[in-house]
Amino acid sequence: MKKIIFLLFFIPQMLFAQKKSVLKTNLCGLAINNYNLIYERSLTKKISFSLGYRKMSKDVLPYKSELQSQFKNKDINFDIFKLGNEAITTELRLYLGKHRMKGFYFAPYGRYANFDLTFPIKFSDSVDVNPVQMEGKISSYSVGLMMGIQCNLSKRLVFDFWLLGGHYGKSKGSLTASNINPELSKEDQDNLQKSLSDLKDAGPFSFEGKVTSSTSATLSSTGPWIGLRTLGITLGYRF
Repeated sequence: MKKIIFLLFFIPQMLFAQKKSVLKTNLCGLAINNYNLIYERSLTKKISFSLGYRKMSKDVLPYKSELQSQFKNKDINFDIFKLGNEAITTELRLYLGKHRMKGFYFAPYGRYANFDLTFPIKFSDSVDVNPVQMEGKISSYSVGLMMGIQCNLSKRLVFDFWLLGGHYGKSKGSLTASNINPELSKEDQDNLQKSLSDLKDAGPFSFEGKVTSSTSATLSSTGPWIGLRTLGITLGYRF
């Protein structure tokens, strides 16, 4: 019995002393209300595995000008465009340094992301006519590669600097507008349909939109998904 009690006490202490785990957060994400948490676990002296989760509450765009440059279409009202997202990222790191989870690294990764959108479509030049609010979600699956440097600031505090990374994959989404008020006239329906059809040439995605009634419309999207991971400043606690 004494041996069992000793093992129950000693094994957790031994594992804790090995310091093979790090819990981190990216400070750059926090600056735009993108809350995130990353758990990294050493598998060997050179290799580690990490699992990260991030979530950004739905709000106005933090990088409106960049998105406007991607969607060259005057019918999208970016002033009231809203975006929220959450993502799960798995990552395998190969460290080139001599010490565990320390030094320069390469990191192939996979990511699933889900984006919650409010997509305002202008269909009239009149200031008295409000844009139609398309709402829905776009999901993406992508794989990529990142490089960075991780070092110890103290025995427990870890600094992880993301130098450069990028990912590529596929996306698919569906948005709807229901209970449009006031109801659209026949002319307004035709104008909205034209605006939805013009989105086919709005950017790298393929959009298919349809006005289904005087109070509803649908919009679906498919296409490539490209993203960057650059200049991440991450602090963590090693245990």
